[in-house]
Amino acid sequence: MRKYNLHPVILLVVLGTLLALILFGVHRYRYRLVRQPVDLVRFLSLPLPLQQGDASTFYIDVGALRRSGYLDLLATAKSTSEADYHQFVEATNFDYTRDIDAIAGSVSGDESLNLFVQGRFDWSRLQDYARRHGGSCRADQCSLPATKPGKWIGFTELQPDVMILVVTANKDAAIGAATAVLAQTQPAPPSTISFDPVWFCPARSLLQSPTAFPQSLRMLAIALQSADSITVSLSPSTQAAFDLKLKASFANAAIADTSKNQLEIDTKMLQLELAREHARASAADLTGLFTAGTFSQQGKMLFGTWPVQKEFLQTLR
Repeated sequence: MRKYNLHPVILLVVLGTLLALILFGVHRYRYRLVRQPVDLVRFLSLPLPLQQGDASTFYIDVGALRRSGYLDLLATAKSTSEADYHQFVEATNFDYTRDIDAIAGSVSGDESLNLFVQGRFDWSRLQDYARRHGGSCRADQCSLPATKPGKWIGFTELQPDVMILVVTANKDAAIGAATAVLAQTQPAPPSTISFDPVWFCPARSLLQSPTAFPQSLRMLAIALQSADSITVSLSPSTQAAFDLKLKASFANAAIADTSKNQLEIDTKMLQLELAREHARASAADLTGLFTAGTFSQQGKMLFGTWPVQKEFLQTLR
């Protein structure tokens, strides 16, 4: 019988290849559900347990905003919870401006919130924070009271870089909702998606009751009440900080044309109202935003564009 002796270099190459294959397999398993930020959107098509009735959905590619330099403009620099936020960052070493890459979520009429967040998390420190602030953790799932009275936060690990986070009025549901999502490991492709870094699809109920909106937003909501679906997004612009874009689908071209005409009339009326008051539209507020709107129609699709200037973003700080 012949005896084969492997050269040490060949043996090291074989062992290194095997180790690399094992590590690759482990990584693929641990990150099998979300491999790129837009994968988060697929989970919004699930029957989410906290979602009551129709819900507004949204997506934010935080990493893209960070790379473009616009994250600081969109982030609120000062707020009433600033001290609490800095305390949270210090305790958990988690800062959304640095550690979050993408967020996909839905908000229901009862203010229940479902979030799927991709980023870098120190899970043990997050769990310790929950326990120290009146919460508890079972296995990898935690719940704790929210800052807003009567609300509870639940969070759990979907994969090492993805968190499921829910906000609800039910303490037990704060954990149960995450468990229900984890049981649904095959989310379907999303029915509505935009490739812009930030987009929002309002619930139909939000358009039907726009009384809490500012007048300019109320006019926009009323003009779009007959739409079957609406997506509002932020996209890069060559002449402004961003372009705010509207894409709305209607039952037929005639209804889309009626809504387009209404939006154009509303925009003209706002311009005339400013003229009567001897005022000028300002790039730093909603007057400058909505008086600059332009609209077009293609069949049953309606499109709108409003340039968002840096001055307006700075007023949000």
